[in-house]
Amino acid sequence: MIFVRCGLRGDRPRTRRLVVTDNDGRAQFTAPLEPLYLDATYYTGSDRDGRHVLTMEEGIKLEPERRHVVRQIWEPPPTRLFRIKVTTAVGVPVSGVPISEALNTASCGVNWAIVAATDGDGNANLDLAPEMIESIFLGREDDDSRRPLTVQELNELFEKGRVDIKLPPGSRLEGP
Repeated sequence: MIFVRCGLRGDRPRTRRLVVTDNDGRAQFTAPLEPLYLDATYYTGSDRDGRHVLTMEEGIKLEPERRHVVRQIWEPPPTRLFRIKVTTAVGVPVSGVPISEALNTASCGVNWAIVAATDGDGNANLDLAPEMIESIFLGREDDDSRRPLTVQELNELFEKGRVDIKLPPGSRLEGP
């Protein structure tokens, strides 16, 4: 289900229609022969840091044509469970460490959120789609101790389903 409107994104539409595709993904409608804007979310793929990623996009501009074929990835990838364990340099579990993820989006603005915190055993369980992750951070955004996972740590997390992170001695993420 998508909205189709005449004109470009941001233009005041003269017409706006809800279009529902059939089982084969086809939609048929009548519109003036002028630019159309499909107000739809879709995903584009690319390779980054040794892994395949998807970026969420919004809207597609179509030039005046009698027929358009629009092929995109329309559904987000499924989420899976992952585990991050955070310990001190000597192996003591660190509880209460916020974990945030930044998503791959083509939009401006904030694309991250806190998604978990480590428990008393230093573990945090994350339900996410690795293809959509730009980065993962330990700590709060407004805290100068915030630390991104390295490319190696991210790849290990996504390949093995878990990653163990040892904080350096004196890390402010260890708490008081």
